[in-house]
Amino acid sequence: MNKIINKSINSPIQIAIISILLTVLIASGIRWFIIDDDFFKMFPKDLESRLLWEDMTREFGDSEFLFIAFGQDNRDIYNVETINIIKELTKELKEIPIVDKVISLSTIDKIESDPEDETWLLVDKLFPDKALDINQIINAKKYLNNNPDVKNRLVSNDEVYTAIAVRSLIVNEDGSYRNNSDLMNEVLPITGRYLSKYNVHYAGNPYITGEVPNLIRSDVSKLMLSGILIMIFLLYINIRNFKAVSMILCLIILSIVCMNGFMGWMFYLTGKEIFNFTIINTSMPIVLLTIANSDGVHIITHFFKELRITKNKKEAIENSMDALKMPIFLTSITTIIAFLAMIFAPIPQMFGYGICISFGIFWAWFLSNTLLPSMIMLFNWDLNSISILKQGFLEQSIKRIGGLIFTNPKKILIMGISFVLVGIIGIGLLKVEVNIIKFFKDGNSIRESTEFVDDNFSGTMSLLMRVNADMKNPEILREISKIQEYIETHPEVGMTLSLSDIIKQMHETLYNDEEYYSIPDSLNQVSNLLFMAPGDQLDMVVNTTTYKKGMIHSYLSSISTDEIVTISDDINNFIDTEIKDDLNIETSGLMILLKDFISLVINSSVISILVSIIAIFIISLIFFKQPWWALMSIIPLCSAVILNFGLMGIFGIKLSHLTALLTSIIIGVGVDFAVHYISSFRRKLRLGVENSKLSKLTMDDVGYPILLDVVSNMGFAALLFSDLIPLNYMGGLMVFAMLTTSFGTFLLMGTTIEILRKKINFR
Repeated sequence: MNKIINKSINSPIQIAIISILLTVLIASGIRWFIIDDDFFKMFPKDLESRLLWEDMTREFGDSEFLFIAFGQDNRDIYNVETINIIKELTKELKEIPIVDKVISLSTIDKIESDPEDETWLLVDKLFPDKALDINQIINAKKYLNNNPDVKNRLVSNDEVYTAIAVRSLIVNEDGSYRNNSDLMNEVLPITGRYLSKYNVHYAGNPYITGEVPNLIRSDVSKLMLSGILIMIFLLYINIRNFKAVSMILCLIILSIVCMNGFMGWMFYLTGKEIFNFTIINTSMPIVLLTIANSDGVHIITHFFKELRITKNKKEAIENSMDALKMPIFLTSITTIIAFLAMIFAPIPQMFGYGICISFGIFWAWFLSNTLLPSMIMLFNWDLNSISILKQGFLEQSIKRIGGLIFTNPKKILIMGISFVLVGIIGIGLLKVEVNIIKFFKDGNSIRESTEFVDDNFSGTMSLLMRVNADMKNPEILREISKIQEYIETHPEVGMTLSLSDIIKQMHETLYNDEEYYSIPDSLNQVSNLLFMAPGDQLDMVVNTTTYKKGMIHSYLSSISTDEIVTISDDINNFIDTEIKDDLNIETSGLMILLKDFISLVINSSVISILVSIIAIFIISLIFFKQPWWALMSIIPLCSAVILNFGLMGIFGIKLSHLTALLTSIIIGVGVDFAVHYISSFRRKLRLGVENSKLSKLTMDDVGYPILLDVVSNMGFAALLFSDLIPLNYMGGLMVFAMLTTSFGTFLLMGTTIEILRKKINFR
């Protein structure tokens, strides 16, 4: 590394060109950079509920539908124009190559008794394929009113809106896996042509995940622009030199571009979808912005300080790089370790997140040691400029802060520990939220549309139960009905559907008497009814080959994670205590996947924290060669983790797979500050600085760049402008994280070192 740094200083043009060419080469991978929308890929492939869901999907078709609800205010849907539009729109949606099934008023069957044969039923379309007249509409309305379970799926409570449900293929004809953004790209132009006069609401997981890529694009662009503008402003008013700020900005932008290019290359070379850009990755540019900024700030501020003393550009940068090469290397490698700890997380996308952002950190370190010194050498610096000649406000303030802290270190340490204890209490109040619809703010079109469909139709969240039993057995069908009745006692449940419903409806229709809305007593009667049942309806609720497996479909409004756990546990408890043991039931669906995701998020956070702290302790021990220094290096990050998660618990900010990323970010930033402080302290020990002055001089040396790093990284506040609530939380929490990591460095680690230096032989 010494040779590379010396080459950067002595041959700046050559090294600058090589650095930029390498950056361009890696950044060229951006052509394979893909934004992925599939929420289900976040679940481990060996997760039991995912395996079960995939098995159910193969057998009965996908349970996740795109819902298109439309209507006109003050006009019900029972008119010729609207019904004709439903028929034409349904027909065109069916022709989309990736669409597997479309359910609408024009596709459902009506079951009626045969007036010429009392032992037979007639099955026909609700709206047959012939010229539509008002009598057909009147008869259809009457039929729907007599069959509320059918009506609730497709007609709103006030009869002003109707819904069309679209299910896409899991695997496309070319063998590729379904991409919901492809479905939305096909559907939206069609609905745009037919529904221009109507109020339209889209909902369902395919819509949410299909629209997320567009949201990510707009969010990342907006956040990056806001974050960089805030950072430039804060850096400039403190450094007061445009050239210096431009160099830091160049380092940041090149690191981010390279990271995105690396993601593309990794996907191209491995074919692994974990290297695609998902909703989890939205925070990556802001995170790398902060870390790359930290490297640049430390080098620039140290260079200005040396230049003020030596009056020689080359000597100043040589002294700066000599002092900072080890701490910058150590902070980079420990931060990389913190993010690589994500490879142990059970959420697959966090593996890709950790690897890609680790490369971005590595490239920021590489450019800090090559391109940045080269640029410093290539520019002329006015020694009489105010930025070099005079200390700025923060640089002057740090002396007063150091004097305040180290005059009464014990009192400051006790105060710091008391804050940490409050954080520990707050952790006990922390809750988890993983339902993606709850990530969007009130007023967001995605959330509003979903809530509209939930309120007016049967719901958008699925709960699936596969029953392994003889589905022709009346006793089994009655047990299934009992389960459905209990599920429907929960107000969040919009509807349930199973073979029992079809049998009961046909039984009632056959005898034209409401008293017969029940399961027949004999197996033969059930078999006869099944023989007359419409095939499209049966395929969704029973295996029509063996009749040994059936499905109970339940649809709920989009509820919070806490409600998911409560309802799921309640239903499972009912099945365990009230349903016969010989009825084997397997449960999955989006609701259960989200429930299982809770433990994944918690495990990811815990594993990331433990692995990072242990790894950083070991690396610090190797480089500092003393256990006490290794122990000191983890104090700031431990205190920051406790304070941040404690704050989340106290203020009701819920943990999600997005805010869980906060762990590695805090650890990365916290160890950065700790290593710079310890390195400066040890350097002064070797120079023979008087013991009583060690802490204050260390604070003078590294306090300013750390404080400037904290202030300039308020660019994280840009996340407050995101349409995603967890990113809003992350923005606020990251601002707090910058404060708590510096708090842990100065008020906890700094005071501890000051108190112990008289008792322990630090070296």
